[in-house]
Amino acid sequence: MCYPKGMGGIGFRDMYLFNISLLGRQVWWLMLFKDTLCFKVLSAKYFSVRDVLRPKYYEKPSFTWSSIAKAIDALKDGFLWQIGDGNSIDLKRDHWGIEGLNGDSICWSELTNEERKVKDLWDYNNGQWKKDRVMELYGKNMGDLICYLPILHNEPPVIPSIPMHKRWTKPPDGVIKINVDAAVVNGNVGYGAIARNHDGFVIGGCYSFANKSQDVNWAEFEAFVEGLNLSLKLKVDKIILECDSAYLVNAVKKKDQDITILGYCLNKSCRKFRNFTSVQVNWISRCSNKASDFLCNLAIKNKCNFYFNMDYPMEIHSIIINDAIN
Repeated sequence: MCYPKGMGGIGFRDMYLFNISLLGRQVWWLMLFKDTLCFKVLSAKYFSVRDVLRPKYYEKPSFTWSSIAKAIDALKDGFLWQIGDGNSIDLKRDHWGIEGLNGDSICWSELTNEERKVKDLWDYNNGQWKKDRVMELYGKNMGDLICYLPILHNEPPVIPSIPMHKRWTKPPDGVIKINVDAAVVNGNVGYGAIARNHDGFVIGGCYSFANKSQDVNWAEFEAFVEGLNLSLKLKVDKIILECDSAYLVNAVKKKDQDITILGYCLNKSCRKFRNFTSVQVNWISRCSNKASDFLCNLAIKNKCNFYFNMDYPMEIHSIIINDAIN
């Protein structure tokens, strides 16, 4: 079945992923068609709240449900709750609002027993988020993004008075901002890092290439290391390191609790923080990370490694200028 069609096979490249995709279709049907016999039988035993994405633990599930549960786990990372009234979204379990906002983003130890749903972070009397509390739970960077999200409570949408900025922003005076990214394309990997000062001027950067198949999270990790090495090479004192991988940023913030191989490598790399007086690691949207993203693709295109100081590649000139003047 995995042989190419030209050799008489069907051409499946990965039977595991193909099977997950078929099971994912069953999950989708269970989400849409709740009047079917299949839904009624499975929901009675495995997800009594009638939400297939929130199954209850069962010690010896059937083979059918075990298979469907595998697909549910695979699909959850791609699902994002849009905020209605906030009554259904679980702060610890759900992915909601914006990319990267999930249970791994919140400081669990700070949560009280009354704070379980998104609605618990909303001040209904004043029609706004409990900003100070949101900042305590999510930190300033993610907290700012949350406080610009509208929420409904049986009234017309609450539109944020200040538009949410989806662009690169300059660091404070005396701080260098390092943006990093990675791209994985057809067995090739590109890593990019660029450093800019408070005026938006480029003070250094690099891109590198590797001809190998690599998991995206590991590629983002290596880009993160590239950014740290670039900071050391530039001999800067205070840095803000930005990345559009929510997984990596969450992993950095919880590195002491991560017992995976990636967590171990991340912990080891973060020892380089000692070389700086101030280090801040932030998540940003992809549209705010255009320069480093372009460097990744430039690395794959040129198939080489390249380091630069202020004389950055002309291909990213328009991006640098736009970021500096906006």
